[in-house]
Formats: sequence, structure tokens, C-alpha cells
Amino acid sequence: MLGFFYSLGFFDYVAIRCHRGGDSNLVGVMGVEHNVARKKDLGTKPHQRAEDRRKERRRSEDQQQVREKIIFAQELERKRWALEVHDRVTQLLIDVHWRLQAYRRKLARDPQKAQRDMDEIEDLVAESITEAKGLIDELRPSVLDDVGLVAAVKKYLRKVERGNSLDVKLLVDEKLDRIPSEVEIATYRIIQEALTNVRRHAKASHAEVEIRRKENDLIVRVSDEGCGFNIEAVNAEGDNWGLVCMQERAKVVGGSLGLRSEPGKGTTINLKVPI
Repeated sequence: MLGFFYSLGFFDYVAIRCHRGGDSNLVGVMGVEHNVARKKDLGTKPHQRAEDRRKERRRSEDQQQVREKIIFAQELERKRWALEVHDRVTQLLIDVHWRLQAYRRKLARDPQKAQRDMDEIEDLVAESITEAKGLIDELRPSVLDDVGLVAAVKKYLRKVERGNSLDVKLLVDEKLDRIPSEVEIATYRIIQEALTNVRRHAKASHAEVEIRRKENDLIVRVSDEGCGFNIEAVNAEGDNWGLVCMQERAKVVGGSLGLRSEPGKGTTINLKVPI
């Protein structure tokens, strides 16, 4: 047997084992070994390897932060809806419960007055049903599935204007085709949250919503002419849950959300999502 060793550098070689016959002629190759151990590491400078490890750690930390923010946003959403159910439905049902108890007590003593109470109870039950249907529609508007984002936003704005002293102007690309459902629901929720913030905090009488397509992106703008606020101060105080929810919704569908606001100059929210 005859062996050949060919070195390509430290920890990198090729070894060939051959077999010769009785007449010294080469009759076969018994094996080939190729060792490239540590070639990649040795070819990389120590400071570069350290930088690569730092980048990998940062990527891992960024991914973890995104996951935590998504969970945080989901919990905020659950808390918001729990409060909505409590304020809009549970309180009505508690009222119905107490009215029914009073009705039983009055029924034997004053049937006529008890009947008037029953009429009021029926009105409360009807109001509870209406509120429950409204919550269901807000959680997942059926019109969003049926005819898409624009129609759902129009319906929501009509509701906003009926229940508030806020006039909302809608600018929309009527030729906007249906977009992926996850983008539609995220966009709808962001518009919903933005207008909720306008109603609660902006002290504005007018707002504007714009929905359009620009090349391969969906562009949405929600603006008001209200009191505005100091963004840095709000972030420092941690009183920015609504904004965090909107930003995380945008990230989940691959989009980005920007905010402009100054005291006395209103607020503008810009959403950009690839479609």
C-alpha cells in the first residue's frame, strides 16, 4: 500500500491511499480523506467572529422583543374588550337582573306597576342585545369578510359620527381591489384605534381618513386637528398603549406605522403595508 499526503494548509489536507500489485503497478485506490476542519474559523479573523456573534445575539434579542411586544399587544386588546363587554353589556344585564327581582316583589302587591316595570325590562333586554351585536360586529365586522376594507371602514365611520360630535372625512381609492384578509383586519383595527384615540384625547371636531394604493403598498393616513401631544413625553410616561398596539399590528403584517404630533397642531398617523 502506498500513501500520498497533500497539505492545503493547517488542518486542511487530502490523503490518498493506493494499492500496488506484485509488478509494482498501481491497481487501485483504497481511500481518500479530506479534512477541512476549522478551515472556516481559521480563515476568519477573531474580531470578525466576535462581531458575528454579537450580531446573532442582537438578532435573537430583537426577535424576542418582537414576540414579547406582540403578546403585550394581544393582552392589551383582551383587556380593552373585557372593559367594553363590562361597560356595555354586563352593566345592562345586572340592571335587568335587579329589575326582575323588583318585578317579582311588586307583582302581588301592584300588578299594574309591575307590568310597567316589565315593559322597561324588555327595553333593557333589547338594548343589551343591540350592544352585544355591536361588540360582535366590532370584533369581526361581517362586512369586512363580505365586501372588504373600504366598505367596513365606511360603516364604522357612520357609527362614529352617529355616537359622537366628530365629523370624519373619508378619502378613498374606490378602485382598490381586495387585499389579503390579514392586512384588511389589521388596517381596520389600526383605523379603529386611531379614531378611538381622537375621540378620547384629541378634543377635535374633525378628522380625516385616507386609504389608497401606491404601487405595491397600501397607504393609510388618519389625521385630526385636535390638541396634539408631546410624543417623547407620552412615551416616557408609558401612557402609549394604543400606539404600541397599532405599531405591533402593523409589524405583524410586514408594515410600518409612523406618528406625527405636536401640542396644538393635531396628530397624524401614517400606515404603510406591502400588498
